[in-house]
Amino acid sequence: MMDKGKKKSNNNNTDEETNQELFTKAFKHFILFGLSNYTLKSICKNILKLKNQREINIVCNWTISFIHATYSTYLSYKALSYKNQELYYKVFQTYNSDKIVNYNIIDFREKLLPWNLGYFFWDMIDMPLSGAGLSIGNILHHITGALGCSLVIIYKKCQIFAFSALFAECNSIFLAIRVISRNPLISIQDNKFGTILYFVHNIITFLNYTTFFISRIYIHSLGLKQSFFLAYDTYKRRLKRLIVPGKEKENEDLDLNYLLGIFGSFGALVFFGNNLYLLQRLIQADFYNT
Repeated sequence: MMDKGKKKSNNNNTDEETNQELFTKAFKHFILFGLSNYTLKSICKNILKLKNQREINIVCNWTISFIHATYSTYLSYKALSYKNQELYYKVFQTYNSDKIVNYNIIDFREKLLPWNLGYFFWDMIDMPLSGAGLSIGNILHHITGALGCSLVIIYKKCQIFAFSALFAECNSIFLAIRVISRNPLISIQDNKFGTILYFVHNIITFLNYTTFFISRIYIHSLGLKQSFFLAYDTYKRRLKRLIVPGKEKENEDLDLNYLLGIFGSFGALVFFGNNLYLLQRLIQADFYNT
């Protein structure tokens, strides 16, 4: 007998968790990130005897980011590998409105979304407190991401839009390593050719840019493309909609799908713009020392 409020998932035959359960899980992740951050700061101050509080805060913030990104990347890779990369070839590459709207990504709504939703809220609070920096662009990025995760949890639709944005966490692993490795408390930078640290520094830089273009540019652009197509497709169908007696239910989700397509396009543009701005800052820091 299945528990009340749960139903079978289309793809993996597991019980679907209710909205309340998933938001509760996100809150637990939020608490977990906060406790982990507090523990790391305590270790830095009381065990490692580090003195510079601002640098400790920044290192701890990015360490939590690394932990968050690592688990997100594992779930994202698992989803892309599922059923011979069905998600990549049949959902991202070709337009099919039913797949765009209803495709159920394995472990996405149940695991990846609550994990990221909890992180978005924690990071938005911790960044200004830690001194890691919080700009208007970052605020918009976090709010849009949290709202996108929430909409997918509630409506169980258009999962690929959120997935294409969250896939950027594959790059966040190396972005976090880059920041931590250059922090004055840890710095492993060495500009002297031939040294081990010089090699490590350049490997980190190479992997950072490689994963950046794969996740934040390529995969994200595929999601942006599909969100544009869905918004345009549903807009045309709404204009031409003629309700035939007995077939009203065939059109009951059209307005919702249109709005999700519009929000998906807006959210994707926010994330894409933020990614381009981040790329500009990386290039200036790595190649022009500014």
